[in-house]
Amino acid sequence: MKESDLASFVKFTNAILNSEKIQTFISSGQFNQLSTGKIGVLPIIKPSFKKEKEKKIYESIVAKSNFLISSYESWNKISTDFVKLLKSSFAISENDLFKNWHTLGFRDFIKQLNQKIKN
Repeated sequence: MKESDLASFVKFTNAILNSEKIQTFISSGQFNQLSTGKIGVLPIIKPSFKKEKEKKIYESIVAKSNFLISSYESWNKISTDFVKLLKSSFAISENDLFKNWHTLGFRDFIKQLNQKIKN
């Protein structure tokens, strides 16, 4: 992995900013809100690509970020396809409860689906 790979570095930085350690640091009282100007004072160390251990940590964080992005994209596609299937099978409109179907428990989901079938 090259140091100049901007997309990877953005993923690395976002992963660090969203980590539990940094979130704890932010909410410890030094920051009431994280702004672009305050990011520079966070204790984030730019990895040295000359040190093998730091390079491996960097690559691991980027790989895990890529996995999370891919998982989210897969979940989003499955979710979208499932909603399309429900709409086509049961003539459900866009503004119906199924917009947030993924937040329902299974029983509530089946209950709502049965109500839509009866109507």
